[in-house]
Amino acid sequence: MHFLKFLPDVEAACLPPGLRRAARDALNTLIDAYTADDRSYDPDLHGYVVVLDRAGDDEALRHVLGCTFLEATLEGASYSPENGCYVAVVLSNNEFGLTLIVPDGPDLDHRIRRKLIDELPKGEEAG
Repeated sequence: MHFLKFLPDVEAACLPPGLRRAARDALNTLIDAYTADDRSYDPDLHGYVVVLDRAGDDEALRHVLGCTFLEATLEGASYSPENGCYVAVVLSNNEFGLTLIVPDGPDLDHRIRRKLIDELPKGEEAG
């Protein structure tokens, strides 16, 4: 699992190209949201990006979320076919949230995939 709080963290993680793009885009979106009105982005207050290494490991997020992925309440998800991953958001309060990058593939737990697909906007398809 990779915890990405600043843009240099994305390159340092040595992610495959698709996951790197997804993580960079998600982190840029998060930073832009908090710096748009002259505030400063603080990942410990506002949140950051988490890239799962093993897409099938639901327990891996327990220490980050306080629950498993399957128990978490998602605030939405999207599927990026060009990057081969799902992007989901978990908010713990009105300020702090985690953006989760979940690689798609044959090792992705079918229950996690179903949860992500159920969160996709109407009309958006998964891989």
